[in-house]
Amino acid sequence: MIRSALFTGAPRPFMFKSSSTSHTSGLRPGPNNGQAAIAIARNVLREVQSSVNHQGMEKTLSPVASSGALGCVLANGRSPVMNTLKNFHLEPHKCEGLTVDEYHELIESGFLDHVRGELIDGFFIQMHPQCVEHVATLSFLFRTLFKDLENRAVIRDSKPITLMKLKSEPEPDIVIASGVDDDYNTRNPSPSDVLLVAKVSNSTLKKDSTIKLEEYALTGIPEYWIVDIKARNVQVLRKPQGNCYESKVTVSSGFIAPAAFPDVSIRVQTLFRS
Repeated sequence: MIRSALFTGAPRPFMFKSSSTSHTSGLRPGPNNGQAAIAIARNVLREVQSSVNHQGMEKTLSPVASSGALGCVLANGRSPVMNTLKNFHLEPHKCEGLTVDEYHELIESGFLDHVRGELIDGFFIQMHPQCVEHVATLSFLFRTLFKDLENRAVIRDSKPITLMKLKSEPEPDIVIASGVDDDYNTRNPSPSDVLLVAKVSNSTLKKDSTIKLEEYALTGIPEYWIVDIKARNVQVLRKPQGNCYESKVTVSSGFIAPAAFPDVSIRVQTLFRS
């Protein structure tokens, strides 16, 4: 059961500070709403867009962001309505976010059935639709890796991995994990399982090379590929150290191969389908 607006305990205010004025306003959940579950991902998910209309809606709030913008889901019957707050910043010390377990409860309850997204640092982040070139590149990369690694590792596309300590469950475009498929019948891969994650980037390049990079490095994921559609190259990041990778090589020609499977090479330019 989702605990009273996602969290129990006495309701506390969460604060929004305008980015254009010095005005600070507090929003306090109503007596039946519990504590509003809103958090921020390392001070980077600050920009807030659009507006929220509370009229006629039950003010049950959960952490939602759209393309880096803080927002709220307001439950209206069974249909969540996505809204955001325009030109506001969230002061992170006032907030708490969803845990992975609470996120799973939301999924199982059907609350997020109509929204595609991922959990990042307690935030539910709405994901962009995939453009044609993104789909083509991802499909080619998945087919190539699956063909060569089918009996040696688990290859997953656009499926979640669980970063429990960071309150995150991102969905990389590609995951290479150790073991066999049956190992993940009742759980998602965790950092200790993951050999490589890859992201095909177009409009999401900034997020993929900052927020996602930091998440993967902090949890010790050994290798991260960023396939940059616009630049037609691949950033190969290895040796996680703190919140970054010690080794970063940008490859625009020749071949790349996972460090765990150096015999599985891919010609970089074949990834770009147009």
